[in-house]
Amino acid sequence: MSIKFDHKDFDKFLKNFENLEKDYDLFCRQFLLKEAMKVLADTKALTPVKTGDLRNRWELTQVFKTAKGYYIQIFNSLEYASYVEDGHRQQVGRFVPGIFVGGKFVYTKGAKSGIVLKKPFVNGFHMCRIAIDRYDDTIKANFEAAFKAFYKGKGL
Repeated sequence: MSIKFDHKDFDKFLKNFENLEKDYDLFCRQFLLKEAMKVLADTKALTPVKTGDLRNRWELTQVFKTAKGYYIQIFNSLEYASYVEDGHRQQVGRFVPGIFVGGKFVYTKGAKSGIVLKKPFVNGFHMCRIAIDRYDDTIKANFEAAFKAFYKGKGL
């Protein structure tokens, strides 16, 4: 008497499992980039516009993998971006030369007219922080749904 065992399905399962680690890395990188693109778009939409430079300079780094997981950074290379994001101090009583155009003050070096600063601190717009916080609440659920589809697609 002999016992037969058809191991073709098990071999297929094992092969799929072996490819899982490589495919999982790519899945994580693509997922994080997709989510970061949403945050980037939201950040740009929240960014105040005078010339459009600040809004257009928002960028993403590549996706990095560390021992703690995957991450991506959103940044703006304009030197004044952090002041608009976080706010800044200013010297009360300081004269700032400029003119008013269309109801808005425009700094104009050497102008005889201008404004005198009255507040010691200018609040930031927190456009990047707000955008990140909006997606913080949903990213886990989005990952779980995407991972289930990824896992199912691997035949596991």
